[in-house]
Amino acid sequence: MAVSHVNMNKADIDELSQIPGIGKQRAHFIIKYRSEHGPYKNWEDFDNVPGISKGMIQQIKRSGATLK
Repeated sequence: MAVSHVNMNKADIDELSQIPGIGKQRAHFIIKYRSEHGPYKNWEDFDNVPGISKGMIQQIKRSGATLK
């Protein structure tokens, strides 16, 4: 499922949860990290988010989500 309308730097928990494999808990960690460290500048920033593996980052990118 493509979710190209989901901007990882602006999405709320419900929008992030639409991305396959994310769910509410990972969405919470994504938002928490973003609020503590500022917007994601690149996909490697997600390496620092609990529960997000390199494989998950690839899955998010393939889903069509963006950083802008």
